[in-house]
Amino acid sequence: MENSRKSNILLILIPITIAIFIIAFTSFYFISQSATNQPISQVIPKPTLTPTPIPTTKTYTNSEYGFMVTYPIEGIVFDIQKSKPGKCGNLIKKENQDIRIDNLFIVKVTNWTNTLNDFLKSKGALDEYELIPLQNTGADAAFEVGPLKKDVEYAVGFPPLMYIESIYKKGDYIFMTSYSPTMEKAGGCLNPAHLDQTKYPMYYDESWNIKNNIKFF
Repeated sequence: MENSRKSNILLILIPITIAIFIIAFTSFYFISQSATNQPISQVIPKPTLTPTPIPTTKTYTNSEYGFMVTYPIEGIVFDIQKSKPGKCGNLIKKENQDIRIDNLFIVKVTNWTNTLNDFLKSKGALDEYELIPLQNTGADAAFEVGPLKKDVEYAVGFPPLMYIESIYKKGDYIFMTSYSPTMEKAGGCLNPAHLDQTKYPMYYDESWNIKNNIKFF
């Protein structure tokens, strides 16, 4: 009788145990599947924005003579009454064979088929000045016109290349760049290197010069 009772209990416990196992296994399976299907959160880094550089210069190109000039976009515009900040490039024009680049400088153009040294000799300037060769200008030959040599003196009159800062030979032309305060005209920007630093600190640039801003092609 007792053995029969134990058998009945086992018959009841075994299905219950199996059912519990099945329920536990099924629950574990669905929980694991749910965790697997969860979207993985991904941190996407924000792109680093590179600021677009603001241009500070413009380029004037003269196709007739084959040269280009870089000049400031903004500067101090000369006016007889009162010079003030403004846009540059409003006074670029041809005057006979010369090209005025605002009040920055003037490019004097002369027909010449011989060498640059021949031209300097014809002007009596070959042995008068400290002539510094300029490289990478695109010209056939080029010099920066330095000061007069130590043993050269002019008691009367002016030196032959008065106010000329650089000189170039390209093709059948001689190009001379010059700057003089007496050439200033209203409406054109002044040379940044010649400005009053205390009055115009934002536009003053002592490194600005003619020879670095003209190229031939």
